[in-house]
Amino acid sequence: MSRQLLVVGVAGPTRAGKSTLCRRIVESCAADGVVVSVVHQDQFLRSGETPDAVDWRAFIKAIRAECAHAKSGTKDTSKQAARLVLLEGFLLFSHPTVLDACDVRICLSLSEATCYARRKATKRAGLHGDAFDRYFAQVIWPAHRQHGDYAAATAAIDIPAGASDPSPVPFVVIDAEASADDVHGAALAALRPRILSLKG
Repeated sequence: MSRQLLVVGVAGPTRAGKSTLCRRIVESCAADGVVVSVVHQDQFLRSGETPDAVDWRAFIKAIRAECAHAKSGTKDTSKQAARLVLLEGFLLFSHPTVLDACDVRICLSLSEATCYARRKATKRAGLHGDAFDRYFAQVIWPAHRQHGDYAAATAAIDIPAGASDPSPVPFVVIDAEASADDVHGAALAALRPRILSLKG
């Protein structure tokens, strides 16, 4: 028997707090008795900041496998199957298949200055000083603006070719400049009615 399933995409620029938000959602859902699985795009990222750096075939295969397991609940009888599948990545919505798979699309919004400061403090990829500044200014931020900045205005970025009309599935934009608690609260406000419907 097919089970009710909710697929939620969480996107946003580097250092926006996507993984932290996913972890908080998993914890909140556990308290509600809803099992969550997470598929991280970074596990399928080769090297780079643009969509061609992602092994989309493997990523989509993993998403489909997790969703099939969640719907059937038969992959591993020793573990309770997830009812909510979280997809997380900074290029998440740049592929039509992944975009269409999401029942809810959460976009974390971050200013260029905050993104720069957070990335420089935590993930410089071996770059220092002017080298990091150039890489951020010439690669990281332009790539985000071109391929991942759905939070600014969905009309500013082309919906990936082959994707369906996005209007039935709105983008939930959350200000990631806020505290982790506030970001989590905003996400739960958008998700809780649908999460609760998964119980039972």
